[in-house]
Amino acid sequence: MGTLLEVGTGFHPELTGEENVFLNGAILGMTSREISQKYGDIVGFAGLEKFMHVPVKRFSSGMYVRLAFAVAAHLNPEILLVDEVLAVGDAEFQKKCLGKMDSVARSGRTILFVSHNMTAVQQLCHRGIYLKEGKVHYIGDIHDAVFSYLQDVRTDQDIDLAERKDRQGKEWFNFTKVALYDTSGNELKQILSGQEISIRFYYESEKTLQNAEVLVAFNVRSSLGYLLTNLNSIDAGRERLDVYSSGYFECRWPKFNLRSGTYDCAMYCAINGEIVDWLQAAFSLQVEDGDFYNTGKIISRDQGDVLMSYDWTSHRLD
Repeated sequence: MGTLLEVGTGFHPELTGEENVFLNGAILGMTSREISQKYGDIVGFAGLEKFMHVPVKRFSSGMYVRLAFAVAAHLNPEILLVDEVLAVGDAEFQKKCLGKMDSVARSGRTILFVSHNMTAVQQLCHRGIYLKEGKVHYIGDIHDAVFSYLQDVRTDQDIDLAERKDRQGKEWFNFTKVALYDTSGNELKQILSGQEISIRFYYESEKTLQNAEVLVAFNVRSSLGYLLTNLNSIDAGRERLDVYSSGYFECRWPKFNLRSGTYDCAMYCAINGEIVDWLQAAFSLQVEDGDFYNTGKIISRDQGDVLMSYDWTSHRLD
């Protein structure tokens, strides 16, 4: 049985990448000859050819996970346990990992993939086990397992945000409320496509900080759990923000471009590199189709789930 539960599990920081491949392989029960035969494939998959003679203590977390996954996936375990650790890699590597796990599963071996990424589990798995509070809540078809999980996620949103016990992070900072507003400052319960909105993330903090390094973010998932977008302060160029004992962060969405439906949102905040609050299924967005293009008509739903701002013109060639 091979495991990939945490970045660097089974690696010795003082040993080089090459030495750790042989160490990890031995732990998994492989002979030196077997590891040598697969060494080239492992290094090629990880894409770390230039760094295999460097001690892994100098690797980034991304390099760690690339090598760890490459070892676990190529040493032919009958059962491979994989946790959310894949989230560390970049998008291209995650795609490669999913492809590798799919080929491993098709070869007759078993993969136990633990994840909150509904897209990935539906792409890879045929059967699902939904664990709730340490107990098996559902076991069966993967789509039914995802549906059961998402139904419970929406139930969690009925609990007052300040009272939620399933949060992660330091206890000195907590989100207490999320509210939506229009441009006139009126609180919204429902959004129209094309509408300009502001989302306020209210919080309480035991510390007050000026010009702190703040990463505040929320993501938006479809009713089937597909990740649609992630909006965060760093990508928007707001790397420094003040933190008050009681206040809110505000995100402005100039022209809301999602179609009608219910969208589930997780929220996250890290301050000076420390995760202070992280909540899955923190709130939801209720959306109805609106006059996005200001043409007096609603665009047919069969045009897609996302609306884009664009324009057409005509030009003459002389």
